[in-house]
Amino acid sequence: MHPEDNRISRRDALWLIGTLASVPAIAFAAADPMLRAIPRTGEKLPALGLGTWQVLDVPSSGNDYEAATAAVRSFLDSGGRVIDSSPMYGRAEERIGEILADIRLAAKPFLATKI
Repeated sequence: MHPEDNRISRRDALWLIGTLASVPAIAFAAADPMLRAIPRTGEKLPALGLGTWQVLDVPSSGNDYEAATAAVRSFLDSGGRVIDSSPMYGRAEERIGEILADIRLAAKPFLATKI
């Protein structure tokens, strides 16, 4: 935490995401997660997703990358599917692609982007 301006560090944010994703009451492991249908297809997705702004704008290796990988893995292992990003988020889209390739998932997450 940066006490002078109440901002949280990237590393602390990644830790918090990973920690919260592993808590069953907050994560998606609930028996009946809140789902929303995509209007055009009817596919149902969890209403809660993982945002990538700032916290996944990390280098392609090192401690921040490892923390980001652990957070994404925890999110997905807990039943999360929706990952939100944007080209305006620095390296976040590139990193989420690398992380997903590294962890080789059985199920595909739903990647949302905006331009």
